[in-house]
Amino acid sequence: MNPTSNQVVSLAYSDEILPAHIDFQLHEAIESYISHQGNTYATLARDIDHFVRDQYKEMWYLVEEGEMTQHQLEKHMKDHTPSRSYLYDYAKGRPICFRYTNTIANFFEVKYKIYNFDPSKDLHASLELTQ
Repeated sequence: MNPTSNQVVSLAYSDEILPAHIDFQLHEAIESYISHQGNTYATLARDIDHFVRDQYKEMWYLVEEGEMTQHQLEKHMKDHTPSRSYLYDYAKGRPICFRYTNTIANFFEVKYKIYNFDPSKDLHASLELTQ
């Protein structure tokens, strides 16, 4: 299911990993999932939702023990689950929140590390990667 399995975001010109590098890698993974595997954004959203729920399956004890309500746990999962339209907009270049980026990277098994960055360098990297 994960077409980019075990890929690591690598840098072409520096030691700094920028959001543009991660976005580029994830956009390619989404494009492959949609175009080459014949899926839709609705299918991707459903599969990511199942993936996130699977990640949280061992956290239900918090509800059972009264540490949090089912509503709170469901909200936390939703905060990490991009919708179909969010996935589509992201694939078309819209920036998204880091939690969604992390979920998509986990789904496609793209490993990454990111630190504070200079946004002007991120713009430059984005332009280099999309030309």
